[in-house]
Amino acid sequence: MIKISKIRNVIAEDKWSYKTRSGAIVTSRIQVGRPFRLPNDKKQVWVCPICIERFTPGIITIFGCGPVDSLMNAM
Repeated sequence: MIKISKIRNVIAEDKWSYKTRSGAIVTSRIQVGRPFRLPNDKKQVWVCPICIERFTPGIITIFGCGPVDSLMNAM
């Protein structure tokens, strides 16, 4: 996994509301970034950054063998 501090090229953003186990209604912001090629990688690995507030530990990077593959893996 690579560390990303900010999703710079957001391609989708939304807010989802859901009920927690305790019964509280919570809203989380979701951001999906544009897939990009892993720098200096000879295998042409692609990365799609995603962040789901209160669910992921910050921005996580999802890998794939192409831009669509990494995006689909993130979803």
